[in-house]
Amino acid sequence: MTRYKNAFLGLIAVFLCSCGFGNLEQASGLKEVQTAFQARSKEAPPPVDPRAVLTREAIDKAGIPLILVDIPSRQQSGTMTRLQAPTNGEHWIGVDGSSLRFVNGSLIESRGMGHDLIKATPAMLSGESKVIHTRRWQYLDGFNQEIVVSLECNVESFGKQIIDNVGKQYNSRLFTETCVSKNHSFVNKYWITQDGVVSKSVQWHGPDVGFMTISRLF
Repeated sequence: MTRYKNAFLGLIAVFLCSCGFGNLEQASGLKEVQTAFQARSKEAPPPVDPRAVLTREAIDKAGIPLILVDIPSRQQSGTMTRLQAPTNGEHWIGVDGSSLRFVNGSLIESRGMGHDLIKATPAMLSGESKVIHTRRWQYLDGFNQEIVVSLECNVESFGKQIIDNVGKQYNSRLFTETCVSKNHSFVNKYWITQDGVVSKSVQWHGPDVGFMTISRLF
């Protein structure tokens, strides 16, 4: 993930190249932009919220799928673009190479973030008023050892809300997912449109990273 001060660079890189991750470095002018930005960042002011530089006009002009990911515990934020690859679910990648994968809007995998989520059982966001199920999260710790966290999760549907993601509004319904185990407890939130699209979510990545907020920008 890029830090707040790198959010605009991430957006520039995405605009320059809407192809797969393997071609990001080949985008015309990207390396020059990165070099110039890195030189300026050494004397950069304190981090700012990327929403201060992201605009609806610029996002729409790009014409490609984008999400905005915030990690409050690390004061990190950045844009990601969708990787066109034959994978299960949606695979998103940032300009720094970090990536996230979702199934029906539920976070199931991360790479390049440290204490990565190797795989997770997707949430059961079926649209029913109440669903109870067991989910498993598998991680690698700092010693490359696998850690498995298993929780009982209760999904409930609440009222309709309008979500505004950088100037674009989504008519959504709020679903909460309360997960509990002996050592962990948390509440995930998903705002889902009538078409089944997760317009915004707040999801637990794991004990180290904590929560992520994922906002759909397209």
